[in-house]
Amino acid sequence: MRTLIIVIAVTLASCVFAQHPSYDPRYHTVAEVIEEITALADTYSAYCHLESLGHTGVDSITIWGMRISDNPTADEDETCIEFHGGQHADEPAGVEVCMWMINDLLHRIDAGDSIAVKWWEDYEIWIIPQMNCDGRIMCLDSGYTEWRKTKRDLDSSGTYDAYTDGVDPNRNWDYMWEDYTATDLDNTKGPYPFSEQCVITMRDFFIRERPLYIVDYHSPDSCGGNKLWICWWFSEGPYTGWGPDAQNNWREIRDDLAAAILDETGEPYEGAASYHTKPKLQTWTYYELEVVVS
Repeated sequence: MRTLIIVIAVTLASCVFAQHPSYDPRYHTVAEVIEEITALADTYSAYCHLESLGHTGVDSITIWGMRISDNPTADEDETCIEFHGGQHADEPAGVEVCMWMINDLLHRIDAGDSIAVKWWEDYEIWIIPQMNCDGRIMCLDSGYTEWRKTKRDLDSSGTYDAYTDGVDPNRNWDYMWEDYTATDLDNTKGPYPFSEQCVITMRDFFIRERPLYIVDYHSPDSCGGNKLWICWWFSEGPYTGWGPDAQNNWREIRDDLAAAILDETGEPYEGAASYHTKPKLQTWTYYELEVVVS
């Protein structure tokens, strides 16, 4: 478990939560992500395997996942840890962290770094840089800089309105979907649970791989600072308070990780409790698969 904490802490350390995208050329476009990870998979084929996990719902863009392991083409009985970014199109930091992680791990394994090699030998590390590719194209390539949703044409008009079209992929998960009413158009939950193909792709991947731990990178401008969220806090009902596994295990791990991640000023991240009252990748995965997500 200590090694698991270290690998998560190292990879989380570069994630900066609090920026909206611009046309800064340092951000990878959808095409640049695919081009770069394809080249890395070819160069370091002994250490990793690139797999097509599915596709997006409108532009049919492949959602690529990279497995980094000592037997990368085989599904071995090893602990699986998964990282992904780009669920919300206007939150680019997670995509950049994932791309940095892929490059850093592969280069370190190839150089014989003892820690990286041990991770490579002991774990299956999955990294999925961009989940909502259609939305990212709308945001970074098409000029809708505040577009966070998928590219679903909700009113079937044939054109896209930045406010009324699209589905928030993080509200499309089938946990409390029926009970949820969006308070604004940015949080549109979609016509039915799992209506969005990118959400289906991630759901099926989680069911198949059953990771021990998932990191869902976001960079919103609304969470009030740098936070490491983790399930599970009940605000009501018979289980008010921390869920038993969070209280006994993951809460301590969360606090250790948050303390190890420093922002640009040297201040540690804050450990936070994830809400359970909305549809969300984090809540569905925890509730249905008992997989902890931060």
